[in-house]
Amino acid sequence: MTESQPVIDAQNIMFSYGSRDILKALTLTVNRGEIFGKLGDNGAGKTTFIRILVWMLKPNSGSIRVLGEAPSTRQAR
Repeated sequence: MTESQPVIDAQNIMFSYGSRDILKALTLTVNRGEIFGKLGDNGAGKTTFIRILVWMLKPNSGSIRVLGEAPSTRQAR
């Protein structure tokens, strides 16, 4: 990982459970040394985003890279 590369780079993440849209075009970049927090109402998509971030879920669309790597299809459901 190079110094200029973000630690987390999520671009236009979309995710839905059935017909219910949970994440709509979420874009987030966290650079090395930055701290971020997630706040929101119940059902706002906080846990869903973390599951996508740790590759437990696969987004419907968009891209995500953690430490410069994209999740593999073997890891995401």
